Amino acid sequence: MRKLFGITFLLSFFLAQSSFASVGIQASLDRNTGTLEDEIELTITISGELSTAEPNLPSMPAFHIVASGSSSNIQMINGILSVQKEYSYLLIPQAEGQFTIEPISITINGKVYKSNPLTIQIGRSAMVPQPRVPLDPDQQNLGGGSNVNPPTNPPTSPNPDETNDNKPYWIEVAVNNQTPYKGEQIFYTFKLYTKINIETATLTLPAFDGFTIEEIVPEKKYYQTINNERYVISEKVIAIFPLKKGPVEIEPTNLKVEVYNTTAMPRGFFQDPFFGFGKTKGRSFNLISPKINLVIKDLPEPIPSHFIGFVGELKLKSQSTPSEIDYGDSVTQTLTFEGIGNIKDIILPKISPPLGLKVYEDKPTQNIVKLESGIKGEKIFKRAFVPTQVGKFQIPPLSLSYFDPTAEAYKNLDITELLISVKETENTRQVAINKNTDLKEIKQNPLLLHQVVLKSIMPQSFWFILLLIFFIPLPLLYFFLKKIKEVKPQSLIKKEYRRSYSKLLSQIKVAKRISIMENRVEKMIMALKDFIGARTKTQARSLTLSELMFLLEKSGAHKKVLNDFSHLYILLEKTKYSGKSGQISENITDMISKVAKEILKIT
Repeated sequence: MRKLFGITFLLSFFLAQSSFASVGIQASLDRNTGTLEDEIELTITISGELSTAEPNLPSMPAFHIVASGSSSNIQMINGILSVQKEYSYLLIPQAEGQFTIEPISITINGKVYKSNPLTIQIGRSAMVPQPRVPLDPDQQNLGGGSNVNPPTNPPTSPNPDETNDNKPYWIEVAVNNQTPYKGEQIFYTFKLYTKINIETATLTLPAFDGFTIEEIVPEKKYYQTINNERYVISEKVIAIFPLKKGPVEIEPTNLKVEVYNTTAMPRGFFQDPFFGFGKTKGRSFNLISPKINLVIKDLPEPIPSHFIGFVGELKLKSQSTPSEIDYGDSVTQTLTFEGIGNIKDIILPKISPPLGLKVYEDKPTQNIVKLESGIKGEKIFKRAFVPTQVGKFQIPPLSLSYFDPTAEAYKNLDITELLISVKETENTRQVAINKNTDLKEIKQNPLLLHQVVLKSIMPQSFWFILLLIFFIPLPLLYFFLKKIKEVKPQSLIKKEYRRSYSKLLSQIKVAKRISIMENRVEKMIMALKDFIGARTKTQARSLTLSELMFLLEKSGAHKKVLNDFSHLYILLEKTKYSGKSGQISENITDMISKVAKEILKIT
């Protein structure tokens, strides 16, 4: 017990003495020169005091700083207690030049201690050549993929005489056009050249602020011989589209690699530089490309009023269904744009149809293909022209414009004139019904709701004979039917109406389960017509909106009921031709139910 007490006392004594010893702080680097690819280790050693305070690093904008840990050491040698703590940091160079690291400070017991300054020289990495337009190599594709041609313009390899000095690996970035137009497709290409195995590789691409981007070559590998040395090239190509004019800077690309073997040559796919096998812990290197400066040109003025927002190469195909149709049918116009560039940017201007035609715009579809030569594809627009009356209609020709950056000029795509002829048929003739027509006559003869001009077809004598034959029976039949209607219990009438209402709701539920939008809406419209027909004792399936509204008005429907019904019917009709499910709200059943209940209240 006494021995333990003595050891504790002595340790406390020496620790107390050490607190009065002078405190020192020393900064050191594992090397004073390096390149942009190196990671330089900064070590800060604090001696004479075991403190929990951490060093205060000065501003070092030329480096990315990563803390890599700390360690403590307490020793007693020849009765002298030594206390020391080390802090380690990795300095990753971000720029070339000579830099001074100002003294590093630490505060202990209220007193500030400072280290010595450091000087470091950073040179350009031999593994990161400046952007250039290189020579086209003979390429052999790796990994069992199909051979594909490289982009038309992007650089594909370095100039061996300029960049290859028996270096084991390097990276390269380039764009194929440093002065593109706003919206023009250009290519950003990254390549890693290596003749040794690389254990791991982590690629960090720029954010591409001010661009929309599409990756068109995720990664392609192939062999290339440079100065009698065989290299594996890993390539990535990105299509970028400038969004604004003026100078734009593309930030550096960073590739962090860990190299564990500087002599082995990859001999096949499984010895890929990205996936080299081995157990030796390698050294990490950061390959940082230079920035790329672009000057984006604005589209020339004046911009045509019919400009569709596309920059690139473009063609147009225009097709229409037969332009001579029966009333009740529609004409569909299909416009297919095919081109190279950002097809998604194409916007089709709205058109104003002539009186007697309605136009419904379908949601455009697009088929995009990502090739090494760039973004290609097609965007398809469809319009349905629906006549509301019989006659001939003209859709005037339309000229659309896009910008061709190769020709540096706007080019036109012409849509020819569309003539639509709408003719009557026996089942779709409209009727000019006198507002004073008795609803009882309509119930007895639904054909009065169509424009049937029998007078021009049959001789007047026929009508005279027909009237003589039916002159006496018709009044008797009329009074007989009226008497039956009067004695029919009101409860039975209401029961029939409720039954037709329940049938309507049941048909709507069935329609909602139909997957094809056009068929689903058609089912709903027919159910609604059947309900009105049951309410008005009329065959209503072939009737138009105006004819249905006339029936409801003659049945006693007030203005609000007519407006609600018209709004619902037009909504369903528009959705049927446009194919936009968003046009029908989720509570469509409630909408139909509400209108149907209003119709039931008509007396």
